[in-house]
Amino acid sequence: MPKAPKASSSSSRHANSRASNVVVDPTDPSEAIALGIEAEERGERAAYGNKALRNYQEAARLYALAVRLDPQGEEAADAAYNAGRVLYLIGSGFVMLDRKAQVLEESVASYKRAAHLEQRGGAQGASSSSSPSPFMLDIVSNLAASLQAQADALTGEAGEDHTSEARAAAVASEAYQLYESMVAREQETVLKSQLQDETSALQGSQNGIEAETESASMDADQDERLGAIEQEDIGSPSAQYASSLIVPSSLLETYHSLHNILLDILLPLAKSSEDLEQVRERMAGIVARAEDFVQQCDAACGWGERASPNDEWLQGINQLSRDALEGEVAVATSSVDLALRAADGQALAGLGLQITELAQARLASLQALLTPAAKEALMTTASSIPESRRREFYQMRVDEVTSSAEQAMTLARTLLRLAAVPDASGASTTSAASTRLSWSLANSASQAYLLALSLLDTTGPGGAAAVLGARASANPTTLLRCQVFTALASLCLLRGDPQYVSTSNASQSPAVVVSSTSRATIRDNARIYARRALGEVGLTWVYEPAPPRQTPVAAKAQLDAVLGEIPPGGWDAVDTMGEAILTLARAVWRRGQGGGGAPGEADAELAVLAVNAGRFAKGSAAGWGVALDARRFAQSIVEEEGSMLPEEERFWEEWEGKARVG
Repeated sequence: MPKAPKASSSSSRHANSRASNVVVDPTDPSEAIALGIEAEERGERAAYGNKALRNYQEAARLYALAVRLDPQGEEAADAAYNAGRVLYLIGSGFVMLDRKAQVLEESVASYKRAAHLEQRGGAQGASSSSSPSPFMLDIVSNLAASLQAQADALTGEAGEDHTSEARAAAVASEAYQLYESMVAREQETVLKSQLQDETSALQGSQNGIEAETESASMDADQDERLGAIEQEDIGSPSAQYASSLIVPSSLLETYHSLHNILLDILLPLAKSSEDLEQVRERMAGIVARAEDFVQQCDAACGWGERASPNDEWLQGINQLSRDALEGEVAVATSSVDLALRAADGQALAGLGLQITELAQARLASLQALLTPAAKEALMTTASSIPESRRREFYQMRVDEVTSSAEQAMTLARTLLRLAAVPDASGASTTSAASTRLSWSLANSASQAYLLALSLLDTTGPGGAAAVLGARASANPTTLLRCQVFTALASLCLLRGDPQYVSTSNASQSPAVVVSSTSRATIRDNARIYARRALGEVGLTWVYEPAPPRQTPVAAKAQLDAVLGEIPPGGWDAVDTMGEAILTLARAVWRRGQGGGGAPGEADAELAVLAVNAGRFAKGSAAGWGVALDARRFAQSIVEEEGSMLPEEERFWEEWEGKARVG
């Protein structure tokens, strides 16, 4: 995920302004900012949904008004900064794909205006220091985050549009340059200076008491910096933007943002092996810098953790560790994609060995997470953590497990793709042993996703369990559970691949023995898991026939209840639910193709799904039409699995027609 823009301290400076019960817009910029802050705070309290969106939109309008009222005033930079932040929140968490890039572009423009105003003000009161002001560092960091989110939105829009791809690459590169040249450089300069001071103090200590005193002094200094906004004069420039405080975990966060731009945006856009190698080298360089910084902090008696808030240091280390592992898999599988497109048999032969070795390493790591001893150790550790911090601990473990499972599933698919490609002699580029390895990866990934589900707490605030089928009950936790169940359904579809069935040729080593009964069970499980995914977000009615007594008015009310409210996460949430619906359709079709269920059962269920998918797509301007686009979904399958059988292509063509009629 990208680094979230930080809150402005302007709210503290205007916290005592009068309530926003006005009919006429204010004519004073300070008043407009105060009213914008009040609207923003109402949006924060609502958290998500239409109410939150309305308040955030009002806040953005008021902040923009403050800039227009006094474009060159002292508070114009503040207002532009706040507007950029709120527009980022709207673009990343509320609007749909068709407006996402546009709103984020507005956020970028507002941040750039704030940077221009702050730079102009800084030039008027120029000092001998070449470092950016704390406020400017905030602006640039958040500007880079908005550019990163905009580039990600553009890649979602691109499809086959190479112009959008080029624009996404340009925007992502701009974000990368800002993070690298200004944010990371300033953080590294300041933090390494502080680290040297800490190291010198520790080395110069003559005894344990003196060392303890120095360490306590550093902790006290950090506490003072973290509380600067309350302890110092609120009018002091150094106290105005508490989010600008540079701590070790913030540098790890910047490294993560740099790595994410390369991994999620620029790597998928690579068109040649040279492009791929360039991205790989840059990712490896970021990981190496992060590891070097962590080692230096550890050598200074764990200064990184002591000087960072709460558990952010540990979270940053875990995230960067996942970054490195995910990057390695992504580069290897992207290399296979390029070699397959070029029909480069020699490259594929070498990549087959590389992928196999990588898969063996990932399988060993994943199986280690799934042992009874590992699970028991996890629960023991969790029980020793204060209850107030336990949710964050479980979330870290969920992130670790799901990341490992996703890597395993990707490698399992890649091994199957390689197994289907003959080499120059007509033999497979991978052995039957590699196919068995693929099967083991898929099985372990399934177990890992089940472990993740057991760790997800659905009882806390904001994470209440869904009332299945009663209403749209999507919230951050149920949406995550929906994603995991959808992944389990996709894994079952993968495990039902005929390549896993043992060969009938006795002269060849058998791959995996999967009986017809086992394959039927796997197909049944795919349907069950996809249904569970929809149940998590209150959408069981999508696959159930309408109750006999349900009137058209009641049916419309049920649909409006879903379409009328923006789920947390905006487009990403709608896309998650759309994927779950289409994955269920694919699972039902596969089950029917394999002879599962009663005669005609699959056709009847698919008919209900198609009708309700059509109602979603036609009854809303909220992005369901894109999320339920069968062509888009089929293309994503081809990108993941490498190809699609002609009969499944025909199925999606027919599905699209039925959904359009529905």
